[in-house]
Amino acid sequence: MRTLHEIIEAVKSNQDATVEEMTYAICAMSALSAFDTKSLMNWNKAEKEGRKPFMIYSGEYNFKEHHRRWHEALNISPKKYVGWENDPANPNYQEFRKFALRLVDKVSK
Repeated sequence: MRTLHEIIEAVKSNQDATVEEMTYAICAMSALSAFDTKSLMNWNKAEKEGRKPFMIYSGEYNFKEHHRRWHEALNISPKKYVGWENDPANPNYQEFRKFALRLVDKVSK
């Protein structure tokens, strides 16, 4: 399987990507988005609370972590980045996902 970067470049160049490549690319980018969102939430909360910019509460730290995560993800296959524990083909992952979705549904009612 190609790297995430290669898959993105192929799609942007109007070249084919397999369904498997696209599936795992979407899963990898979803994980990256979740990491970035959590980082921004921590940073925002720290600023609102007047915390000193240290580690997860620092813009510099969050930028470096964002860059590190994306660099890592772009340079390996998305399937490897996602890993078996978060693989949609993993039955245990699907069970946990069903549980989490039911919990979210219950809490949101």
